[in-house]
Amino acid sequence: MGSGQSAPQRPERPSGERDDDINPRARSNICPPQTDRDLTRRAVFEGHGCTIFAYPSTGGVVLKNDADLVDMEFLGLDRFSPCEKRYDDDVQETMFSRQVRKAGGKWWPDMDRYVNVTVGAKQPIAEERVERYFGWPNQDARSENSSEDAKPKETGVYVLEYDVDDPEEIETARLRMAISMAEKVELMKRMGAKFYADPRDYEELKDAYDRCE
Repeated sequence: MGSGQSAPQRPERPSGERDDDINPRARSNICPPQTDRDLTRRAVFEGHGCTIFAYPSTGGVVLKNDADLVDMEFLGLDRFSPCEKRYDDDVQETMFSRQVRKAGGKWWPDMDRYVNVTVGAKQPIAEERVERYFGWPNQDARSENSSEDAKPKETGVYVLEYDVDDPEEIETARLRMAISMAEKVELMKRMGAKFYADPRDYEELKDAYDRCE
């Protein structure tokens, strides 16, 4: 694997938006976001699963919300007691960040932006409204094999994406019923997921790979 790293695609904010712009619909019920962000934490149990944090060397933070059984297995994290802190080594942390992207994690420029958009204090830009789900064929086989030589190569990826404001939102909650990546892939196929033989052909996964891979 080469050492070159491609920077994540960083969406621009809408023209004229300032850091203090507030969504009028949210003015009456928004608490001020915390400013003492812990940029070393790895995982927090909340909502319907576990929120995973990763910190690429190129900046920002990659978050995977509501990580489930399959996500935790894919990321190599203990389901009940995941590690509490990020890697001290930046190369390791960047590699983990790429894996979180492959699990459906989303890149944010900083924690304040994530919090403000999540609670409705800021209007999300188009990219921030998109949710993505990835299914990796043969992932279960890779995790079960002990020998590197025995591990099958990645054979593409299935992708589901939708805009959270779309009234015809797909029923992604069904995916949480899967207990293996193989089951998740089959569910995604039924739900109309698009297949990419080379994951790098999907624009939002390009920065999850080294330039020389």
